[in-house]
Amino acid sequence: QNASKIIFTHNEVAELHQNKFNIDRTKIVIGYPIALLNEKRINNSLNFNYEDTPIKIGYFGAFTKSVREPNNYINSIANSLDDDIKHEWYIRKESKKYFTSIKNISSHQFLDILPREVALEVMVSKMHVLLSIGNFNKYQMPSKVIEYISLGKPVLHFAEIADDPLYNFNELFDNLKIINSKTTKNELENYFENIRLVSIASKLFIIVAIFQLVDSAQVIVLGTLRGMQDVKIPTIIVFIAYWIIGFPISFILYTFFYSFFYTFQPNFNIIFFILLIIKHKIAFSVFQFSRSTNWFFWRFKFFMKFF
Repeated sequence: QNASKIIFTHNEVAELHQNKFNIDRTKIVIGYPIALLNEKRINNSLNFNYEDTPIKIGYFGAFTKSVREPNNYINSIANSLDDDIKHEWYIRKESKKYFTSIKNISSHQFLDILPREVALEVMVSKMHVLLSIGNFNKYQMPSKVIEYISLGKPVLHFAEIADDPLYNFNELFDNLKIINSKTTKNELENYFENIRLVSIASKLFIIVAIFQLVDSAQVIVLGTLRGMQDVKIPTIIVFIAYWIIGFPISFILYTFFYSFFYTFQPNFNIIFFILLIIKHKIAFSVFQFSRSTNWFFWRFKFFMKFF
């Protein structure tokens, strides 16, 4: 009663204490739980290769009867997943009694609880997704989930009840995904595929950025040549570079060497095609300036030997 402010992690627990201890509402502050951010671990999470298979889902913690149990998650979610998705459970030995209903036991590995710092490194370096399982009452929030979110890794939270307090955080964090017993296998497959696609797209942005620099230079050159009323030869070069050389080679490589390129994911194929376009753009620019200005045409012949 003497405190000027009392901080609670979420509204439900604040209301419980207010009614129980007759706390003045003006003293109550909802302060969302926080975790210490570690820039190195966040960067490691961002640089993790989410394209690797199998997908690993990691759970770190304990289970307590009637407070937090994995049974509903196992029966409604884990048992429906394919064999290319593996679970690693870092739990106490007494918690293993909750896993008798597992159907695909080969997709689950049970390990001892790790010291905190070691566990954090395993989360960042080995896991695709971190799993949180909610409590059976709305007044307790799993403490681990906030630390999971702070690592920057994708986080799956299984809500046991409709008024799970984590629903209040769903819109605040992009890496938090809340599921429940009604979540379908198709939704989960889309979720895992999106994690992979985001990882691929983030790498391709770097390649595309490099391509844009070269493409911008070509646009400037092309505009200059148009100003010089030179459009016939550029049109022929562009047609040959794209339709006679570029697209057919990419189609052949993708069609007949798909398994090879899939090993490197789409990066190799796209890099090859972009480099091909960059090469033709450089040659195109040199050729057109040489032809239009007749200033360093002899240098073009030497330059083209490398193409």
